[in-house]
Amino acid sequence: MKIRLNWSTCFSIVVLLMLCIDYKVTYAQGDGGGGRIKTVETSYTAYTWQLIKDSNNKVMCEVVIDHDGYPTEAETIMVCPNLLFPLVPTLEPREPTKTVQPGRKTPTPRPTPTIIPTPSPVEYSRLLRNNHWVLISRRVITHIEKIPIPDIFITIDTPPGPLDQPFVTISAVEPATGYSITGIHGTLGDIPFECPGVSICDLQFNNDSQITYWASSSLGDESKKNTITARVTQDSKGYYVTITNLVSIVQYTDTCAQIWGAKLNPPVADWSFLPQSPTELSTQTTLHLLAGQLISHGIVNADSCPGNGLLAVGVPNACGIEAAKPMMISWQNRFDPAIWEASRQIGIPAWLIKSLLELEAQFWPANIKYNFVEYGLGQVNLYGADTALRWDPDLGTMVCQDLVYNCNRDYISLSPETQLILQGGLIRMMNAECPNCPYGIDISIAERSIDPLARILRSQCRQTAYILSKQTATSDYDSLWRFSMVGYHSGYACLENAVLNVAERHEPLDWTHLKNYLEVDCPGSVAYVDDLFNLIYANYQLPHPKTPIVPGPHFKAILQRKPPSAPHPLVNGTLKVIVYMDYNGDNKVDQNERLDNLTVIVTFADQTTITRMTVNGEVDINYINQALGSTVKVDLPLVYQEMNFPVPASGTTTLTFRLVPPNLPSGLP
Repeated sequence: MKIRLNWSTCFSIVVLLMLCIDYKVTYAQGDGGGGRIKTVETSYTAYTWQLIKDSNNKVMCEVVIDHDGYPTEAETIMVCPNLLFPLVPTLEPREPTKTVQPGRKTPTPRPTPTIIPTPSPVEYSRLLRNNHWVLISRRVITHIEKIPIPDIFITIDTPPGPLDQPFVTISAVEPATGYSITGIHGTLGDIPFECPGVSICDLQFNNDSQITYWASSSLGDESKKNTITARVTQDSKGYYVTITNLVSIVQYTDTCAQIWGAKLNPPVADWSFLPQSPTELSTQTTLHLLAGQLISHGIVNADSCPGNGLLAVGVPNACGIEAAKPMMISWQNRFDPAIWEASRQIGIPAWLIKSLLELEAQFWPANIKYNFVEYGLGQVNLYGADTALRWDPDLGTMVCQDLVYNCNRDYISLSPETQLILQGGLIRMMNAECPNCPYGIDISIAERSIDPLARILRSQCRQTAYILSKQTATSDYDSLWRFSMVGYHSGYACLENAVLNVAERHEPLDWTHLKNYLEVDCPGSVAYVDDLFNLIYANYQLPHPKTPIVPGPHFKAILQRKPPSAPHPLVNGTLKVIVYMDYNGDNKVDQNERLDNLTVIVTFADQTTITRMTVNGEVDINYINQALGSTVKVDLPLVYQEMNFPVPASGTTTLTFRLVPPNLPSGLP
């Protein structure tokens, strides 16, 4: 949430310093439920200081810090807040003004309480006049953090026909920062294949084939193995490939639609559905702020451009934009796997998350709006953190488990100073600024921050549902999300007052009517929400490739055929295929159950293919020079049936396909 308020200078400094502290952090040792994990080991020196009262040598406070020198004012407040700044919430009622349509009744003003932290006037320097610091201990602390990361995403796509040669494209995405796909592997029938060192692999074949495929990662693990059947058809123009048994592994539940429940008029918007692959979130937008950051931080070299690619105010010039374009496109898509996974796990539309990151920070995960003190890809501040923690207990638990506090109490029952610390803990999860990291940002924190950002958005849906719970009217999906983003940008009171204005005038509860009551109390909120949804629709309607955008051609799979073994005797023989529909269920081939004009395709191990049609439910196929024991596949494509059998020494085989009629209702309802 992004309430634009002026804080006192003292309080701002305290909070900003507080957010930089690491000494209170402990790391969970679990693996996030048994999935993939990345282990990160960090070490620092912990200094334990005690604040001693001069008059009686009494220990007033003990602080543990991770840097040389005395504890700072903010670090002291973190542990001993009552010594300096006991934060007391005060209620300051205000009467918001309303936008009144001509001829409309003026609504009754409603006082809105605003929580304002009020620092004590006691100065830190005055405290130190009567007390002194004593260094008690110095020790090295090593943290081993096991960070859950999403699974490798691997997919298989069929190219549009006609084709000169049948093939499928297998692509994989490694969502873990610092790691990459090291190869794609699998089997074509019983023949292994490999595409080493690449994330996209083209696999060629001649006939219907069973394909098992998986990917390996530099993290040292592999994706799950998937098996599909690729079928090939041909006409005068060329080949066509289809996949008949590919089951989508993506399961997605729109949690906000569930939260709104009876207040939601179906249907939901097209953009709300989760793409089948993270790569379908790819965009190629020209982003001036991002390009300027890439150049100014040395990620892009624009030295050949006038002004090294930047104007005097740090904005890229035309030459700088062109120089930054490849990296600008790559950078704006580097968070797509994390966005896709957060969307799948939390149930927030992926296109909304991605468009929000573009609007707020243009995918540069730093505090780019210092006058508002906002952090991360979503530019979240303390007021937004407070709202999220109030509406999402799971988010409070996630933050609290990394802090040394009792996490068994509800956020709203905690003391104001403890609430402030939890707000700071949530901001720490969003804040990717890192002076000692390359380019001043920690990309791994930026990627991990997308999950809590999705939870913050979910909390806004709950807040919207609460505000609307007192109204009898319903609304559409698009409007409900716009209401929620008003809360994200401008706060609870802005949304509630606008909703009450609409209700008092008995107007439809939709965005068209609600936005008329926002501009007086909450200037800029309408433009913000409209800009966001213009981005959502523009990004969603772009053509999105099914496979990742990478330079150069796709890698063709290398078939690793088995070395030749001792030759098998060659056999000549006959295959008899019988096909019948067992209407009476007696498992016998009756004359009236034989099926005619069904296509039978027989594929031998040497890739020889014979196609025949059944007559009186039978077909005889003669074959020559087939290896003893080699596998023969018999396929009935029209009824999706197939069998395999080894070539016998006798040379004669009979296969019977028994089909079962479907169960039909005895009568119409």
